[in-house]
Amino acid sequence: MELFFKLMDNFRKDKWHLHTAALRHQFQREPQVHSIGYIAHKRDWVNSIFSTLNFSFIMRGQGEYTTACGTWPVVAPCVITQWPGIPVHYGPKDEWEELFLIYNAGAAEDFQRSGFAQPQRPVWRVSNARLLRELIEDLFALLKRLRTGGGAADAVDLLCEQMLLDSLLEQEPLPLNQPACAVQQIRNYIEKDYLIDHDFDELARQAGLTPATLRRYWADMVGTPPRRYLVQLRLQQACRLLAESNLSIGEIAAEVNFKDPLYFSRKFRQHTGMTASDYRRHYQRPVVLMKG
Repeated sequence: MELFFKLMDNFRKDKWHLHTAALRHQFQREPQVHSIGYIAHKRDWVNSIFSTLNFSFIMRGQGEYTTACGTWPVVAPCVITQWPGIPVHYGPKDEWEELFLIYNAGAAEDFQRSGFAQPQRPVWRVSNARLLRELIEDLFALLKRLRTGGGAADAVDLLCEQMLLDSLLEQEPLPLNQPACAVQQIRNYIEKDYLIDHDFDELARQAGLTPATLRRYWADMVGTPPRRYLVQLRLQQACRLLAESNLSIGEIAAEVNFKDPLYFSRKFRQHTGMTASDYRRHYQRPVVLMKG
């Protein structure tokens, strides 16, 4: 541990790597950051298959990132990812500044389930460079607090997660080609009118796409098939109504356009892992009347 703190005394140098998983955590929560590193002037290219899940915050510079799925431009500020078991080839045009977070391979499933990251979206732009820099400065300050203990290691995990979340919220969309733009417009349309029983083949034709093209691009951009995505939107609204209203379960099923209450109940359980009644008991809060 003393060696760790000697490294910490000099971690403002141009290049460092800290194995934070070895630090004492007061709380057992996932995911925990395995290691954190910084390279002020990265010039080398990487051609490797990683056994970990990594997020690299590129704060300055530009370059290129390639997997078997394609090639993406890397233009700071942005985030690039390396997924366990997937070959990658990437590096800077001249040099770039990089802060990287390393998680164990087991965290990949958690990040995918939460929507934080997907292997098919290995690069995303960040529009707010100032916010990204401020969060990284906060991380530097927090790493210096690790010497004193007191839960700082747990705070590092939370701040790294916050950095990823904010980078996604402040994401700058990459330019889309014509089919991708059409699919995004269809998605926006059904998210606005999710109670309608949409004919997706007809929506594709109206957008100038074949149904097969819609399904292919939709799979890449959304993941969930269109009709299942529509059902999920309705079930999300049903969750809100169960927690926020006193409507009966049958009334809620009709409200979100399920004509068969039994079908609604089956789909709801598949979506949430619990019955609608259990969901209501778990999440609905009683209204407390204040006495005057």
